[in-house]
Amino acid sequence: MYEEAPGTKVLANEVARTLQVFARAARARQLYQPNNVVLVRLMSDLGAAFQAVLQKSPELSLRVRADAFVLQGEPVLEEPNPDDSIPFTFFRDGIRRLDIQAGLTAEEIEVLVAATTAGVRYTGLGDDLVSYLWRHDLEHLRYVVVDTAIVDAPGGAAGADPKTGTADELDREIDALLALIYGSSSDDVGPKSVRVDADDIPAKKLAEALDRIDERIPGFYPARTLDVAPAVAAALAREVEQEDETRITLRAFSSALDALASPLAASVSEGLFEALLRLFDTALVSGDLDLPARILLGVRELSTYEHARSSAERWVAEATQEARLRQATSVFTQHPDVEHLRSLAGFFRACGRAGTFALLAIIPRIEKAELRRMVSALVLEIGVSSLDPLLQLLAQEQAYVAQEAVFLLYSLGTEESLSALHGAIDHPQALVRLSILAAARKTSSDHGLELARRYMEDSDPQVVEFAAQTLGELGDEACTAALEERIQSDEMSTLPPALRRVLFSAYAQMRGTLAVPTLGRILKSSDEATQLAAIAALGIVRTPGAIAALRQTGFSFNKRIRNAVREALEPGSSEEEAP
Repeated sequence: MYEEAPGTKVLANEVARTLQVFARAARARQLYQPNNVVLVRLMSDLGAAFQAVLQKSPELSLRVRADAFVLQGEPVLEEPNPDDSIPFTFFRDGIRRLDIQAGLTAEEIEVLVAATTAGVRYTGLGDDLVSYLWRHDLEHLRYVVVDTAIVDAPGGAAGADPKTGTADELDREIDALLALIYGSSSDDVGPKSVRVDADDIPAKKLAEALDRIDERIPGFYPARTLDVAPAVAAALAREVEQEDETRITLRAFSSALDALASPLAASVSEGLFEALLRLFDTALVSGDLDLPARILLGVRELSTYEHARSSAERWVAEATQEARLRQATSVFTQHPDVEHLRSLAGFFRACGRAGTFALLAIIPRIEKAELRRMVSALVLEIGVSSLDPLLQLLAQEQAYVAQEAVFLLYSLGTEESLSALHGAIDHPQALVRLSILAAARKTSSDHGLELARRYMEDSDPQVVEFAAQTLGELGDEACTAALEERIQSDEMSTLPPALRRVLFSAYAQMRGTLAVPTLGRILKSSDEATQLAAIAALGIVRTPGAIAALRQTGFSFNKRIRNAVREALEPGSSEEEAP
């Protein structure tokens, strides 16, 4: 224990500031994932604060009251409201004193914060604060647990503070008991935790009474009898060895489902549903999505019971909220491979349509095209409840993202999805316009023709070429005539050379042999780029008439024209035969 000194108040103030940071970190852990930047910063600040205060005092011995942590009689963390009080959580679970020693590590601070959060959220299943600390056995943390069956010690001093009178009596009893067992309450010996139950203090009083008896008086001291291990001890030990946290969790989950399958009091039912949600969240954070999927499916089955339907539906709606689904998808985005995608698929099949928006949200972050398509196939398998996430993907700047949206909208094949595709025909990305045209061709020939005619005026050569191929394949004579008129117009000299080449090549593909007379006349044009485009188009046709026209042009004085003719006449040089 600390002696009163001028620096006591200063130390209490520093401890109070440290515990305020501790309280903020414990509450933030309920809201954020362990890798969240807010929680990481708070944990860093808490570690620095503990290190600073433990340099000044190598051990902090905090007494736990229902409304405060107390250091040397000074409250250092007061939270009177039991509904949101960290001291009350410690007090409720039986902890009456907490000793924090110099050398406390960041890992131990992390366990202490996590244990506090577990205690605040404890609903009857899983670890409470004491069991969480007991499982981790921290080297630089000791605590005293008093059985809640112990009543306040009688005989408080007259006029004592009502908050501290009887509690101080009990603390003195506990301190005296620990001093008898370990020498003093602050010696670095003994276990990391001490549990004081209702038998210990009377036993101490009995021992003190026996100690006062003269050993020379008649009579004898009571003999101590040792318990005999039961015959089933070995079998029981083997059975316990087979248990692990996963099996225990599954047993708790199954028990909760079995209980909820029968009508229960509202308070009991709500507590079980809340406990299932905590199990669900814990499993999500672990990264193994198999258990959360099983919990989801199990609760969905409860909706078949009339008495549990509304509660089960509310539970599923809460379990499939965006923050929880982001936690599920984060494992796959960190490890984007087929194995993690299989795990993700099982979880989202359990979520149903309510969760596909979260799957669509990760498409922009997937680099491999085959994985993107596998995610899209999973979305189509599960189904979508709204087109809004698809329309958001369609509006993305990355062409590959918008192309995936085109695939999904076309694959859905509903009137609404096809209408959304039609509304995006002027998408700024040429690759997306190509995807939309390809989808339109598959939807219907009439829609494909309509869109191909429109794209013949496109600014991108690839789009124009694909539109021309579409028109040629679908046999649009009116568009062929319009294209013939266009390539003979004065407009050709104003278009980029690459676009002229595409238009002439498309015309050659659409008209075949009938294109030779028109292309032959254009060979006499004075514009070099137009002549080069006509030469390439004749190389596609390659009929005797086309070859004759090319050979005649090959005598030109223009070296580029002669080289273009030579290239067009070479076997296998036509664009049709090019890979």
